[in-house]
Amino acid sequence: MKKCSLCVDLADGRSTWLFFFFSILSFFLAGDLFRDHPKDLKGDNDLLVLTRPQYIKQIHLDMLAAGADFVETNTFNGTSLAQADYGMEHMVYEINKRAAELAKEACAEMSTPDKPRFVFGAVGLLIHWWCCAIL
Repeated sequence: MKKCSLCVDLADGRSTWLFFFFSILSFFLAGDLFRDHPKDLKGDNDLLVLTRPQYIKQIHLDMLAAGADFVETNTFNGTSLAQADYGMEHMVYEINKRAAELAKEACAEMSTPDKPRFVFGAVGLLIHWWCCAIL
């Protein structure tokens, strides 16, 4: 097997944009699972792994088909602090678990002995910290 530094040629750079695109409409984001949630979920992109998993997996598959060597879980707000803004802190474990499962499924489908595919976990900057950092 090659060293990782030699085999990682292309990442899934546009997937974050695609996640954002799908989360623009709050009703689409909430799905049936969180339809009656008391807070607006618009912007909580991480919920898509629970409410629209087929779209998330397809994003991963598309990135891998385009040549990416790895995909990210894209759980940038998969923390209890970030999810508290939406009243969803109780879903953090499920969000992160399902995100990893979807990415792993896509990699398993697209991996070959000559071109293995990988999943990178991603927890990004929290919105609170980011706002403070740019002030």
